[in-house]
Amino acid sequence: MIFKKTNSRYIAGWEIDYDDSDEFKKILLTQGINESGFEFFKSVQSATEILIKNDTVVKTINHSGTDSESEKIKARLPITDWVDREVFLLSKDSSGNHKIGGDCPADFKIPHYDNLKTPFVFIGTIDTSDKKFEWINLPRLDIIYPIYECNFGVFLDYSDSLNPKIINPDTFEDSWFDDSIKGVDKVVFKEQMFSVNDELDSQNYEDNQDSNLICGVPLWYQAPEIPTCPKTGEVMRFVCTVNSDSSLDLKDSNGIENLPFGDYLIFGDHGNLYVFYHPDSKILYLNIQF
Repeated sequence: MIFKKTNSRYIAGWEIDYDDSDEFKKILLTQGINESGFEFFKSVQSATEILIKNDTVVKTINHSGTDSESEKIKARLPITDWVDREVFLLSKDSSGNHKIGGDCPADFKIPHYDNLKTPFVFIGTIDTSDKKFEWINLPRLDIIYPIYECNFGVFLDYSDSLNPKIINPDTFEDSWFDDSIKGVDKVVFKEQMFSVNDELDSQNYEDNQDSNLICGVPLWYQAPEIPTCPKTGEVMRFVCTVNSDSSLDLKDSNGIENLPFGDYLIFGDHGNLYVFYHPDSKILYLNIQF
């Protein structure tokens, strides 16, 4: 009998339930990273090295900064092949081709739902002609989100990319709304352009988090919440995180009063918006963590 030698693979983050094969599969497909991403994640948060022999994880090494902790385990891999995702950034750049804030494109129709008490707000646009985002397979990706409405994650159908539809309106049934908020329908944030940045300098990222959006692999601030596509049942692919950013204040505050979190782009308690997409079904998923 020929035994395969032990080899190492890398995972962004530390929250891994090796006994739950479905969740472990999601982690591998979403958080499996290449070596440069591993070095970045273990510096800014944490990363896990798994040692594999005969399609079984036999040892884990959890890294955080210069600290590491190893454990011998025996966990069968739920899949034997997955892509080592590339981590990259979108960094503020006045000449960039991606934008956060600014006016909603004139040809884009924001969806409406009767029980939605506050409207979707235009967040920004990913230029899918950029090589890093060609896999999205849309002319462009316009991101919208009801930032003043409580929900448990929003699925949108982008089959018509200029006229998306809400798939799970029940997510708004327990929505929070404060009647003192005035002019939410007028909310537009100042425009900031971004460009792709492949330089994973962990110290620069930590010093300038508002200026850099993580792409390719999500950095979770709570436990991982990896979505599956409601059409295909397949794990969705991470696009980017959009950060709360106090520099992106309202373009015009006229007629807007008492916004609950602040007069700038903010998700809950200064949280982050996580954007996922499935290129075959054209389903977009958005949720926040803080």
